[in-house]
Amino acid sequence: MEGRHLNLFNGGVTFDSLYGKMYAGGFIFYLTPAAETGLVAAPPHWDGINDPDPIGPWGCFFMDLAGAQGTAIGTGAQNTIDIEAGCGTSGIAADLCANLVLNGFNDWFLPSKDELNEMYLKVGQGAAGPNQNIGGFANGSYWSSSEENAMWSWVHDFNSNIQYFEDKDFWLRVRPVRGF
Repeated sequence: MEGRHLNLFNGGVTFDSLYGKMYAGGFIFYLTPAAETGLVAAPPHWDGINDPDPIGPWGCFFMDLAGAQGTAIGTGAQNTIDIEAGCGTSGIAADLCANLVLNGFNDWFLPSKDELNEMYLKVGQGAAGPNQNIGGFANGSYWSSSEENAMWSWVHDFNSNIQYFEDKDFWLRVRPVRGF
């Protein structure tokens, strides 16, 4: 985090008070323990058309993409790179994120399974108080960048808070994230 924000944190501002704030192009939903870096989710209507998010396939059905199996927080960016390198199909979930230029940033990616869960808990339907769905998520399923195998990838249902894997050729919602 930039020095001025780290000073706020060191001055007694809690993590919980920073979640849901607009910063670095989106809503803060994750901060490292030292509050030096974090992740933001793109705001709703990020593509300028859809309400609130576009839908698309995960892509590359029947292809096992080496390297795109990361599920932990911090693996979504590399998963997206690996999907783009191994798949090459335009308009798929990872491609929508990787080619996004929004709010002055061009380093967006499809979140990993755990990053998507953190979004749900901090700025989605699972967030507490005023942050409950401050991110404007639909009551539906969102793709993660975490591949299960050649046929399935992980999804998070923002209506029921269930994570499961789905056929990669299904059309589901997409919400980009970026690190700062």
